[in-house]
Amino acid sequence: MNRIARLFVIVVAAFLTACVSETDSEQARICRAILPVLHPGGTVIDVSAVGALDPLEGNALVGLRIDYLAKPPGRRHGAHYTLCYFDPVGFSASERVLRAVITDRGHVSEAALIFITRYYLTDPETAAEAPGPGTAELARLPHLPEFLGPFLQHSLALLPMTGVYALLAASYALVYGLIGRINLAFGGFAAIGGVAGALTLFGLQAIRRLEIGSGVPPALALLFAAVIALTLAACWGEALAALVLGPLMRRDLIDHTVGERSMRAHTGQPILIATAGLLIALPEFLALVQQPRWLAPVLSTPSVVAVANTLQITVTPFSLIVFVSSMSVALLLLLLMKRSRFGRAWRACADDPLTASLFGVSQMRVLGLTVTLACGLAGFAGFIFCVQYGNMGYSDGRLLGMKALVAAVAGGIGSLPGAMLGGLTLGILEALWSANLPIESRDIAIFCALVALLVLRPGGLFGFGDLAPRRV
Repeated sequence: MNRIARLFVIVVAAFLTACVSETDSEQARICRAILPVLHPGGTVIDVSAVGALDPLEGNALVGLRIDYLAKPPGRRHGAHYTLCYFDPVGFSASERVLRAVITDRGHVSEAALIFITRYYLTDPETAAEAPGPGTAELARLPHLPEFLGPFLQHSLALLPMTGVYALLAASYALVYGLIGRINLAFGGFAAIGGVAGALTLFGLQAIRRLEIGSGVPPALALLFAAVIALTLAACWGEALAALVLGPLMRRDLIDHTVGERSMRAHTGQPILIATAGLLIALPEFLALVQQPRWLAPVLSTPSVVAVANTLQITVTPFSLIVFVSSMSVALLLLLLMKRSRFGRAWRACADDPLTASLFGVSQMRVLGLTVTLACGLAGFAGFIFCVQYGNMGYSDGRLLGMKALVAAVAGGIGSLPGAMLGGLTLGILEALWSANLPIESRDIAIFCALVALLVLRPGGLFGFGDLAPRRV
């Protein structure tokens, strides 16, 4: 457990560091956007380098420097630089305020700065006119074959969804590996986590606008919202285990003879019906409590990471953070199941429940902890989806849960590593299809691929290999 705790601390530290690094990329986008207004119309701008600056003396303003070449119409290229100073970045995108601009020709006047911030930067066409990476910047990037460009770009864009699929597939595998039954309501628990995370972030933004305290830094706001989303979904999972799954399992254990007494001996129809009912009821509940509001983009400034012919391959910091965080949580889960006392109890109940009970392992307690952990993972996956796309609709969890179930079954729903690998495989297949074929047919192709996989290998990639019927 000490190793798990140390690994968790490392993951959290990496998460906070990555969030703080967003300041430079977002400020660079704003500073690039104002370059055209500093020169005559038609000037060709070629950015050479972007670097951070030390804070101005006497205040907390932070800034950056952009070096570039500018060629006005009918003139030669000239080397220039621009220094942009900002307020410290808050969680809301509206708090990235440009406070001062200094060029190689001197300070930009206060009146000109007001015009730039209030009118020029708010114009939708400004983003299209902002210069992208210059020749010198592109020369330092990797150059890939042209045929790899679209696939790599779609793969990077789907990194958050790949992490979501892997976590939800692991949730299915945790419960199925223990009791041999599928909980269809994980999509609803993901929606609960997403809505809880969104409401938490909205509340933190409201506190900052009311000037209560000194405000919440972006990294801590995201971390706090993630903890709230995971905790709330886990609490709902504990209620599911205590009020729904526990009574059904306990009744079947009592009804069977001692020789048949196991968590796998009962029919799965009551559990399927109960969880299907939850899958219908939870979105209706969320529809009553959810407000149609959208989060401001978080860590969403794209950065060019490679070039394939004329295609510039970009990725956002949040996509990388989400993928690394998801894989870290998945590794923590695998380590927990392998090294902890709970993991040993889970394996004992999954392999031989009767023998485990003779050694004092409570099957109902293990079931409760398993469902709570699985629902917490689903809530964290929903939070990732919510922050990536701005919010999570009350009905989004249904399709998300079904596609994650496809990933779990494809990887081997009885195997935790297999289910996670199935989530990664699903993300890769979606990227391949999106890069080469009509995207509107992608989901149909994914489900058809599942049918073919079940025909050729019923147990999935890491599941059983025979044609025995799968317990659901």
